[in-house]
Amino acid sequence: MQVKDIDSERMVVVVHQGKGRKDRITLLSEKMLDQLRIYYKTYRPKVWLFENPLKDGPISGRTLQQVFRNSATDLRFIQELLGHSSSKTTEIYTHVSRASLSRITNPLDQL
Repeated sequence: MQVKDIDSERMVVVVHQGKGRKDRITLLSEKMLDQLRIYYKTYRPKVWLFENPLKDGPISGRTLQQVFRNSATDLRFIQELLGHSSSKTTEIYTHVSRASLSRITNPLDQL
């Protein structure tokens, strides 16, 4: 991800060549923007938002996978919280329309 992919005016993050090699746009919360600004002021990345230790390119995909794996919420946990007896019921809630996405208030903004 490059620094220019953070669009604070529109409050979105542009993800290039994501899953299925598709470009995507996702919500950027006010809280996350605040954190990214602190990060930026501290580390001063030039091109890549999260640079590798040598500062000559982005961090590796493997590092990103590990960070994601360590922070991801298990669908079974969500199933339990919602009180669903079947994971199929929970999976229904993972499919939403683009129109619905545009109306979402990021929960991190509520902190």
